[in-house]
Amino acid sequence: MDKKMKILTLALVLIGIAIFTALVFVFALNKNVKKTADIVDSKIKNKPVFCTQEAKRCADGSFVSRTGPNCEFAPCPSETTPQIAGGQCEYEKITGNCNILSISPDNIVKFYFSRVEPLPNIPLAKNLIGNHSDALNILNNQNLSIKVGDRFSCEAQIETKGACTPVIFRFIK
Repeated sequence: MDKKMKILTLALVLIGIAIFTALVFVFALNKNVKKTADIVDSKIKNKPVFCTQEAKRCADGSFVSRTGPNCEFAPCPSETTPQIAGGQCEYEKITGNCNILSISPDNIVKFYFSRVEPLPNIPLAKNLIGNHSDALNILNNQNLSIKVGDRFSCEAQIETKGACTPVIFRFIK
């Protein structure tokens, strides 16, 4: 009886080892299959796309071709270029003073706009008093020296008609 018990115990241990080994093998195989699937999936995603060489005629007479991963027609220039709506732009000029607060190396100027007189009753004018930041554009190649702390007479041009830049500041030296 003792011999049968030893054989049964040994058989159970061997079966346990076989099941454990089979589980480890299945887990490792499944992990490799997933890695292979991920590699194949990434290669499919990065696969170059070739589109037919059709062209679409746009309303302005130009042509666009198919592009992108879905081979869709590119937008027509008239669809991507902003169109001026509302006709010629008109501005009201509002004079004041601008104090230069800072100037960045890429000519972004921060300044404070102030005014003694009350602001006109124009919707865009209500936010004029205070700090502003804008790219400095020196017109007509003028050799102007602007530094932090300078105070200029300036003019805010507020759009009243059309669809253009809503507010433009001009420094007057």
